[in-house]
Amino acid sequence: MEPAENKRPSKRIIISVIAVLLILSGITIVAFPYLQGVYHEVFKAPRAVEEIVPEVSDGEPDETSTAGNDASTYLGQGSLPPDSTAVLEIPSLGLKLDVLYGVSDEVLKQGIGFYPQSNHPSTGNVCIAGHRNTHGSPFWHLDKLMPGDSIILYMGDTVYNYQVSLNYITHDKDWSVIESTDKPVITLTTCDPKIRPADGKYNRLIIRGELK
Repeated sequence: MEPAENKRPSKRIIISVIAVLLILSGITIVAFPYLQGVYHEVFKAPRAVEEIVPEVSDGEPDETSTAGNDASTYLGQGSLPPDSTAVLEIPSLGLKLDVLYGVSDEVLKQGIGFYPQSNHPSTGNVCIAGHRNTHGSPFWHLDKLMPGDSIILYMGDTVYNYQVSLNYITHDKDWSVIESTDKPVITLTTCDPKIRPADGKYNRLIIRGELK
């Protein structure tokens, strides 16, 4: 009969098992945001856009509006032509993206897009929406922008240089962020937090920049 101590696992085996478990745990933690994005993109319709952007109004009031904040006030067509396209560059994030027109699911699956309520960059508030955690996650690092950082918009032969002035979070029914302004600004919007909340309800991250 073998001695009892020979039937016990050696310390080396125990240490190896613990090391493997720690490595797997680390990989899971690092990969979790990506795996979650894949899960919601493949198995569930992404709600980020549904939560953060208003649809173009057909004249009917929005029943989901909160009191004192009627979403229909902020819907409609801005002065930016519907065929507008541009390139957005954010040097501090190493980001350079084509900007399409519109904020529908189909448009934002391809990249980032102008809100139809946008004004022309030379005259008012040009607003751009993008996904945070699906479809390439173009605005994943948007929260890292700080006051003074540059945002550059290339439209046609004109280059618009903006300087970040605001970085804040607001609720998902705050359409005032896409209202017209009395001076040229750029407004970037995406969902917050980065990781989808258990209830699926996002807030909205806002980056506002002023034209230099």
